[in-house]
Amino acid sequence: MQCHAGHIVDDQIRESPLLEHGSENTTSLDQSVKISPSCLTGIMRQILLSSFSGKQKLCAKVSTIALGLLFYQWNLLGSVQDLGEDYLVSGLLLSAGQLREKHLDREALDTYLHILEIAPDHFEALCGASYLYGELGKRFKEKKQQREFYEKALELAKRSFQQAPEHPESNLVMAWAYGGIALISESGEKVEAGKKVKKHIDLVLENRPEDDRAWYILANLNYTVGKASFLQKAFAKLLFGGVPPNMTVEAAIEAYRKAVEIKPDYILYRYELTRALLREGSEEEARQHLRRALQSEPQTEDDPALLEECQKLLRKLDN
Repeated sequence: MQCHAGHIVDDQIRESPLLEHGSENTTSLDQSVKISPSCLTGIMRQILLSSFSGKQKLCAKVSTIALGLLFYQWNLLGSVQDLGEDYLVSGLLLSAGQLREKHLDREALDTYLHILEIAPDHFEALCGASYLYGELGKRFKEKKQQREFYEKALELAKRSFQQAPEHPESNLVMAWAYGGIALISESGEKVEAGKKVKKHIDLVLENRPEDDRAWYILANLNYTVGKASFLQKAFAKLLFGGVPPNMTVEAAIEAYRKAVEIKPDYILYRYELTRALLREGSEEEARQHLRRALQSEPQTEDDPALLEECQKLLRKLDN
């Protein structure tokens, strides 16, 4: 197996120079992985970046580029022949986890994709990359771009699900991917995707009732279906057999509350809960969650914009 380029990890499609295909200067690791100088540099860079932020990232980039050049110039790649596939994968997996903890989603996705170049069936990397494709996809404004990422998320989710159809994480990423597709689809595809979300998320919550992501996915599904008009629901029942039962805005509120209870400082959960509460006319509880959200420190790159929206909603309620 060879390392190569072409990972979608930025606001648009960004070509990663970290992995190359067909390089003449490659060294075999355990006769299963061929690693080029730039690929090795990329792996080293990803591991270093997981430990740094801000200006330190620039130092990490410069250091790894310099080391990569030294490996190439002095032909020192032979010194890593004995590392083996498992060693590389373990290091990259640790790096991906650290990057996710810091909400560096693009870098984490790129790292999972490096793992899949080395070990295409790696279960944790499939699940991690799938989830992050969905997470990054929802940040786009254009449906075409969203769908591209959601469909890639679904492709990877299906590969993990084929390996472990009863595993909570494979079911979670299946629900996450189908949930993204449901949000941007027309009635028919929305209904079908919604049914699949419900099936997978029920299995997750049965096994991991304290998974805040699962409650958030369920809440989104309930809210999307619950706010549909009577005519839309009647149309869905007539042509597609109806939507899953008991999906209401009230059910969405309860699921959002559970996600907030599990992860109280996650701004997105409180913001989405507030929107659902306002739809039901619960202004006082909405104010409480908006104020609490505004006291929280930003954790993700989306949080500053979410905090602005929270401030706008609070001003509107107070006027």
